[in-house]
Amino acid sequence: MPDFMTHVLVAYVALQVSAWRVDWLTRPRIVTGMAGALVPDLVKVKLLVPSYQVESALGVAFSWEPLHRLGGALLTAAILSLFVERSERRVVFLLLVGGLLSHLLLDAFLLRPVPYTYDLLYPLTHWRAPIFDLDLYLSSDYWPSIATGAVALVVFGVTRRRE
Repeated sequence: MPDFMTHVLVAYVALQVSAWRVDWLTRPRIVTGMAGALVPDLVKVKLLVPSYQVESALGVAFSWEPLHRLGGALLTAAILSLFVERSERRVVFLLLVGGLLSHLLLDAFLLRPVPYTYDLLYPLTHWRAPIFDLDLYLSSDYWPSIATGAVALVVFGVTRRRE
């Protein structure tokens, strides 16, 4: 759970600070970008419906893991953007992509037991980039959520004062 909060709060801070200068970045659009930060974690659906159950139902090999990769997350964002009015689709897609990119960037800081990251750029390549493995924290650590929460509170206060 702290990992979810960190992703959402980082997206909030980035979008809210941007909204100080960008007029079209309204509160609903900021929330859309925050939702985009959770798109890669849709992979957690595997806890409810394991891959092997889908595999046996469809009769073909299946995995939820690509949802947490660039290609799967982009495809998910494209599908989600189809649920809004045609005039808003491009903006919603870009906000979702911004959120999911911040998620994948933050995941580069996770501590891993191996000296390389997972194949972030799948399906473009299976290359596992050692440069993105920064090993700063675990996804179960609370300190990133506390730190981003403190920054988010400051940004929230400054935003209220500006209004």
